[in-house]
Amino acid sequence: MRFTRWTGWRLMVIAAVAGVCVNATAEQPPTEVTTPNSLPVAPIATDEGANASEPSYALSVDDDISEFAPQVRCTECNPCTDAKKTALAEKEKTAYKGVFYANDFSYLDDPCYDGHNWGDCFKRLAGGRLDLGGESRVRYHHENNMRGFGLTGVDDEFWLTRYRMLSNWRITDDIRFFGEYLYADSSGETFAPRAIEENHGEAQNLFVDAKLFETDGGKLTARVGRQELLFGNQRLISPLDWANTRRTFDGYRLMFSGKNWDIDGFYTNPLQRNAANVKRWDSADSLQDFYGVYATRKGLDIGIVDAYYLGYNNDNPTANFDYHTIGSRVAGGTDLLYEVEGGVQFGNTFQGADQGAGFFTGGLGRKLAIGDWKPIVWAWYDWASGGEETPVARGDNGFDHAFPLAHKYNGFMDLFGRRNLNDINMQFISPIGKKVSMLLWYHYLFLDQKTTPYDVIMRPSNTTALAGDRELGHEIDLLLTANLTSRNSVLVGYSFFDSGKYYDTTPGVATNADADFFYFQYQTQF
Repeated sequence: MRFTRWTGWRLMVIAAVAGVCVNATAEQPPTEVTTPNSLPVAPIATDEGANASEPSYALSVDDDISEFAPQVRCTECNPCTDAKKTALAEKEKTAYKGVFYANDFSYLDDPCYDGHNWGDCFKRLAGGRLDLGGESRVRYHHENNMRGFGLTGVDDEFWLTRYRMLSNWRITDDIRFFGEYLYADSSGETFAPRAIEENHGEAQNLFVDAKLFETDGGKLTARVGRQELLFGNQRLISPLDWANTRRTFDGYRLMFSGKNWDIDGFYTNPLQRNAANVKRWDSADSLQDFYGVYATRKGLDIGIVDAYYLGYNNDNPTANFDYHTIGSRVAGGTDLLYEVEGGVQFGNTFQGADQGAGFFTGGLGRKLAIGDWKPIVWAWYDWASGGEETPVARGDNGFDHAFPLAHKYNGFMDLFGRRNLNDINMQFISPIGKKVSMLLWYHYLFLDQKTTPYDVIMRPSNTTALAGDRELGHEIDLLLTANLTSRNSVLVGYSFFDSGKYYDTTPGVATNADADFFYFQYQTQF
């Protein structure tokens, strides 16, 4: 009943607002396009039709335009070409980004845009300086033998709902305020929800940007406040969108954006999730410091090149480590695709020993063309070092993946984190018609050291016994994605894990049974 009540009144509100937006949009007069020399041209027709009472400003073939001849060009008289409209439609499709503060609604400023998203009426308010919007998402889970973290022997099924609301206010050309509210809920479960599944109200982003300077070479912006972080391909730094809640930080950031380089420097404290009181806003954990510099070189023939330094100090008694990671990523290609990322990690473990760890990812892909069918195949290898000490806690001598989107890489069942792990995997990605795509992904997973696997929050799965065998098992993931419109999508997925010899030979494991996972998700953005 809780799911029905919350969902019902929200859908009614959204439907009512949508009606207001549609009516407001329909009442807008046709847009008049003016060329650079101020010669008016005909208003752009919309699906609602042009207003017949409006005077026509189009020049006829009989008009004398000699006085304008030196200035008029054909493209100025008809600026809304099919190519331009196609480009604007593509910008509209990709307006929502991985972090909402990077959303780009600039397509609305172009008079040639003739789209009809009902959420557009929330944009460019207050003289064009205020954008409002958000997202609603509902997902069903059926988890067999994996409720909790890792292979647990526990089954459950439940619904997850999430709502996000954003406000982006460009106060001046140099200062903007961004706020984002998040509400996440879980219902129907038998067992207690995970900490990442419920948060009954949170300031997800709440910061001020100030542009310090701008030249032809680029601009420098300072940010202060609560903010999500997303860098590179999210292997080490991500807001973790798959979770019903999202990860965020309090802190400071300097951002340089230029023609060839993007460089970010940041100093933050991660929020400490208050799972005991889901209605209370979370506060930053002052015992954890996360900071670094992330640089991206653009415009190279080989593709995108990232280089970064990350520092992570955790003074909590159960962790107590100080890690420093230096890494790089290269990704590119046209028909032949490639991506390589790796890094080394040093510092001090909770045992007082020197940290010496690393990770590596390498992938090679190929775009195929079989008539009109254009699938993509990838082959990947992922490695993250493990420590040789008896498994105890997160701070032992193995690679620490910091704050990643682990779900994206080492299996959709989220059984293992990027630590003490080898993952040989292959992907097959194929379109099915114009709106549906399919992903088939196989993983063979085994330990780096014969100690223990770690879950996605870097907890050892087994603290009582060393591994009897390194083989963790095989996972196969099937995901279907349907983009109903540019703002509405559906996911349907199924994953199966065939447990390996580690679970058969190691004392103290929760179970050696296989596991599977089915889910369905609907998401809308406005």
